[in-house]
This record gives sequence, C-alpha cells and structure tokens, in this order.
Amino acid sequence: MKLFGTKRSRSAKAASLKAATSLTGRLAEQLSNSEVLLRLVLCAAALVAIVLSVQAWQAPFPYRLGGYCPDGIVARTNFERVNIYRTDLARLEKEESVPLVFVHDVAPLRKMINSLREHLFFVAGIENLSQLPAEALAAFGFAQTTVGSNLKTVSPELVADFDALKKAVGPRETAEGAIGEILAEFEQLVKPLQQNGILDPAELTRHDLREGDVIQIHAPDKPKATSTVTAADVLLQEALKPNSGIIGREWKSFPRLAEIRAPLERWLANRAPITLQFDQSETRQSQLLAREGTSPVTDSFKLGAPLVLPGAYINEEALGLLRAQYDSIDKDVPWFEHIIRLATSVLLLLVLAIIIGYYLVHNENRLVHHAGRLAIYLTAIVLTIFLGQLLSFDPWRAEVIPVLCTVMVLAIAYNQVLAALTGFAISLV
Repeated sequence: MKLFGTKRSRSAKAASLKAATSLTGRLAEQLSNSEVLLRLVLCAAALVAIVLSVQAWQAPFPYRLGGYCPDGIVARTNFERVNIYRTDLARLEKEESVPLVFVHDVAPLRKMINSLREHLFFVAGIENLSQLPAEALAAFGFAQTTVGSNLKTVSPELVADFDALKKAVGPRETAEGAIGEILAEFEQLVKPLQQNGILDPAELTRHDLREGDVIQIHAPDKPKATSTVTAADVLLQEALKPNSGIIGREWKSFPRLAEIRAPLERWLANRAPITLQFDQSETRQSQLLAREGTSPVTDSFKLGAPLVLPGAYINEEALGLLRAQYDSIDKDVPWFEHIIRLATSVLLLLVLAIIIGYYLVHNENRLVHHAGRLAIYLTAIVLTIFLGQLLSFDPWRAEVIPVLCTVMVLAIAYNQVLAALTGFAISLV
C-alpha cells in the first residue's frame, strides 16, 4: 500500500505553473469560482434589464412638447394619422343608426284569441244588447251612449253593429262552429301582429322614435330569430288604417270578418295587448358592437408635407403628427435592422460596463467582492435608468432627477469619483 501520492516530475510541475500564470488559465480559474459566476450573472441581468428599459432595438423619439423648430419639420414619408374627432363622430353616427331592440312576447296575443272566443259566446247567448256583460260591452265598444232628456240610449250605428255580430255568430246551439270559423279567419288576419308584435305609442316619445324609424324585434323563445321593421308596422292604430295598414287592407280577404269589421276593429283597439318591450341591454350591446366595428377615420400626409412651420414651437397637435410619422417609419423598418441596432446598443453598454468594472476592480474591492453590495449598486443603476426613461416624456421631462439622486447617494456611500463615473455612464444611456 502506498503511503504517499505519486511523485510528479519536474516537467509536469512546470506545465501546471505555466497554465496557472497564463491569461486563459486565470480566466478558467475565476470562472470555476461560484462567487465570481454569481457576480457575473448579476451583471448580465442588469444589462438585460437596461436593454429592456431603454428599448434598445428601437430608435428614440427625438421630439418633445414645446420644442423650438427654427427650420420647421416636413414629412419624411407618406403616412396616415387617425383623426380622433372625426373618428368619434363616425362612431357616434354608427351607434345612433343601430335600430333599438324590442323583445316580443307572443303569449298575450294567444290569450287575446281566447278572450275574443269568450266574448263571442256572450253575444251568442243573449237576445239584445242590454243583456251583454259589461266586460264584453266595453270590449266591442257598445258602451257609447247618447244623452237626451235624462235618458241614455245606444246609437243606431252601434245597434246595427251588434245585430251584424249577432247574425254572424248565430244562436247558442250553432254558435260553436260559426265562432270557430270566425276565430280561424281572425287568427290569419292578425298574424302580422303575432309575428312582429304591438308597440306602445308612448315608446315613440320615450325613445325619440318616428314612425318611419327602423326597430329590431327579438323573440325570447327564438334567440336567433330577429326581424327588422318600421315603428309604424307595429303600431296598432297604423295597422288598422283602411288602405295602408297591414290589417286594414286585408279585411276584404276575409268575407266573414268583413261583415263584422266595425265591432272587431273596436275590440282589437280595446283589447289588443302591448307585446313589445324595450331591451336596453341588448340595444346597448348592439350599439357597442357597431361602434367598435367602425373603421378609424384617417388624415393622409404626403412626403415633404409641412408638419411644423419654420420658427414654430411643437404643440400637442404637431407632436401627435410627429408621433404618427415615427410609428409609420418604425413599422416599416425590417427586423434585421432592429437586430443590428440592438447589437450595437449592447456593445456600447458592454464598453461602459467594462470601464466601470475596471475602475471597481482596481479601486473598490469591497463593492466587487461582495455580491450583496454589487446587487444593490446594479439595482440602483437599473432603477435610475428605468425611472429616467419614464420621466423623460411630456409633461414631466424630469429624467435628471433620478440621476442626481443616485449620484448623490453614491458620493455619500462611496466616493465622488465612483459617483461621477456612474452618473456619466447613466447619462450616456
């Protein structure tokens, strides 16, 4: 068993000594140290953070509000700028053109047919108008009276209407068949009302609608079934007009109903339910969709067009034009030029890092050899650059404040040379 290690020759010792004293050997020895690697990682992270803070892949926007332009500024390319005022006006017009949405409930119209059946059976079961129940009397419009000598009498026209209605339904024994035929034709007559509904005339005033305005009808039982009609098409008084109404012009198509048209029209006017209710949420959603779908209105500027006149200051309007031109130019820059600019910026940052690192290694060993102190120093630099970038835009333009604060702290904590060198590097960034 060997008590001592293998004895190395003199040439092997010389080779190891040479490797340790060479540049690559020292570098390999340093990189094998975990503490050195940690500090290098901190520096790399700070470099990446700085690149992201200043957006090193993009050209900076050089104009500021209030800047003086002795020679003026002209367009460097053809570009378009969104006209905010005209765009808002177009979106408002599009929003106002959206039809109001009303929900159509068909159930009350179905109940209306059953109510008419009941009232017709009342007519079949009596012999004269005075025996008609008050509900049916009011529904058919027979309650109108003429006052004379303190006696109330029904007008002859209403009596004639009652006689025609009584004749149409017949006696109680045969009334069921006649009433069934009348209701079958009546359902066909009021089918447009069942499809589109009946609108309360007060809704016109409430929503500033005209009879010719278009509205949209939704059926709750058929969410995808929508129809678009004019307001006049769903107003009962318009529908009953003799020649132009969707019901008034159809009486001649139903001979049985034409004989009792007058009492049935009064019955419809008195008993037809309001089936259309305004849906505010659905209307607002449709208006928002229309507003969002409106394309922006743009103003076009040609190459060489004056953006800022000579001797003028950059105001908000001119700054907006310059920003639009900048965005247009930046959008047309190919990706490889962004890569070249990024690589150039990183190279310049590395040069500054090497200068500061050389100074720290030779003059501030307590900062370099302590990972915690180095992390605080690098964090201060990154925050200064980030805050300076944020405060450099209008209306602040106060990028010097974070730099002065950092320089003052470094001068107090370390020395004025380190503070000046760091402030110089930050100002270049």
